[in-house]
Amino acid sequence: MKNITLYRSPLIEMLESKNQDTPILFYNNSSYTISDILHNAKNIAVNLKKLGFKEGDKAVLLAEPNIDFISTLYAIIMCKGVTAIIDPEMGNSLYLNRLNQFKPKWLFIDFRLVLLQKYNWLRMIYKAIKSNSFYIPSIDNVRYVIMGKKNIFKSKINLYNLKANANTSIDWEISKLKQDFLVTYTSGTLAKPKGVVHSDYSLVNSLKLLANKISKYKDENMVSYLPHFALIGIMANVKVFLWSKGLNASKRIKFLNKYNINIFFGPPVEINELIEYCKQNNLEFPTSLNYILLGSAPIYKPFLKKLKNVTKAKVECLYGMTENLLVSHITAEEKLEYKGTGDIVGNPFKGVNMKISDEGEICIKSNQLFSNYLYRKNENEYHQTGDLGFIDKQGRIVLIGRKKNMIIRKEYNIYPGLYEPIINSIPQVQQAVMVGKYNNTKSDEDIYLIVQKESEISEGKLRKLLKSDKYGIDYSALPDKIIFVKIPRKGRQQKIDYSALYNLLK
Repeated sequence: MKNITLYRSPLIEMLESKNQDTPILFYNNSSYTISDILHNAKNIAVNLKKLGFKEGDKAVLLAEPNIDFISTLYAIIMCKGVTAIIDPEMGNSLYLNRLNQFKPKWLFIDFRLVLLQKYNWLRMIYKAIKSNSFYIPSIDNVRYVIMGKKNIFKSKINLYNLKANANTSIDWEISKLKQDFLVTYTSGTLAKPKGVVHSDYSLVNSLKLLANKISKYKDENMVSYLPHFALIGIMANVKVFLWSKGLNASKRIKFLNKYNINIFFGPPVEINELIEYCKQNNLEFPTSLNYILLGSAPIYKPFLKKLKNVTKAKVECLYGMTENLLVSHITAEEKLEYKGTGDIVGNPFKGVNMKISDEGEICIKSNQLFSNYLYRKNENEYHQTGDLGFIDKQGRIVLIGRKKNMIIRKEYNIYPGLYEPIINSIPQVQQAVMVGKYNNTKSDEDIYLIVQKESEISEGKLRKLLKSDKYGIDYSALPDKIIFVKIPRKGRQQKIDYSALYNLLK
């Protein structure tokens, strides 16, 4: 039989350079080695090629971030495919909008989502009991690969069968060219989503930077629900424990203590929930933690003081974005000592070059920078971040605001312009405006939805519509509070008066 050619990406080379036989990934009481991951990935890649997977084929991964997810991601890299990671919590309309733009040829999908497609009665029950239910209708002209259960939907391809030994010799190709292979979605209008395209080169550079930080804690235990953070931990030789994103504070505290977790990555709101839970239940904050990475901005001083009061762990804050994952870093102590104006986010990572535009916008260039936006050519040498700021005398970045309106809640960047058109299409709504207001108690932003009504509608009815198939919005963008009021305006063009809106919130 003719040999199969697979691509040995820099990401694969990094994996192959590590100890192959030590358990490195832990999920649902099972452990896996790098050898397990590579073995599965090679078999999946070879069998995909036999099924007709071609270089440049686009694939969507819609499954739990477990060993199969990670092995499949590596397999697609080996096939020189392009993978899209699309957050399913954004709501059905937005999800389908991104799928239509991406135009995948392959859909690696959890079997439960296929069951929902197949059985209407099951979908109705699921929507009734799950507040943030997610469902996408069946998609034409896409090859399904079922994940999560074997011997189901026998008319479709099953990942379990793809993991079987391929019994085929492999020729490895090494390319010096940058290979685009990952698309993640950020802000954009409903009509034109922004798909951020990264190459293996840009992501390897990001992984190396963060793995270098974490490698100081090698042989320790790290936790995350993000698959790319699992890759970082593996590169840093730390044991990676994956937990489900939806775990409540009680279960997360038990998990941290049970598995002696030393390294934690997450947004401030997640850590704050743990602090408050321990305080309310007279529990000690997990003492095993010795390194906490906060991956969100802004991170305010009151929260950092609260965190430092309950833990001796080193706390470090990261500033970055989808287009350039790591821009700068700063310790909690340095951030607390800062007396100037604005939100200080620290010194740039090695290799990040910066300039400030005439409008005060931070612009960056680095070897981590994305290739382009999907179906759009990248014409600028420097990426315009949308953040306004300056560089202080110590070379540290200080943020003073956003060029465009954006709300940051948990780890999500929420752009009102993405959701307001959907809400405004509800017949009873004349106009809706979404704004954010920082909540010191939660250490996170609250989302306020200001609604001027066209006709009578209750808050309960509106909330129900915001979770519906037709008008549903991203679960992370659902408002904390809804205010029905005449929207204040100003000027000859009667533009929305945001100053008056914020005064209203006070």
